[in-house]
Amino acid sequence: MPGAAGRRRQKQVVPLTENGRVWSSAPGSGMSSYDFSPNAVILVVASTRYDEARVCRDYERFLNEAMAVAHERQVGKAGR
Repeated sequence: MPGAAGRRRQKQVVPLTENGRVWSSAPGSGMSSYDFSPNAVILVVASTRYDEARVCRDYERFLNEAMAVAHERQVGKAGR
């Protein structure tokens, strides 16, 4: 599979500046949270338990793995 460097998705900043705002991300997407107010409350709901060993800290590797998963899903759909 060719590298993902030419097909990068743009990083997006989503400010949650109002009370009651919510952000939801798709499975397999990368996400970072930062710059919280002192009285902020964060609730994370996930389908699996957090495992630090599975966290990809290398963005280029993350892109390549995400592209491989997307490719596998497309191949699977084509075979149905």
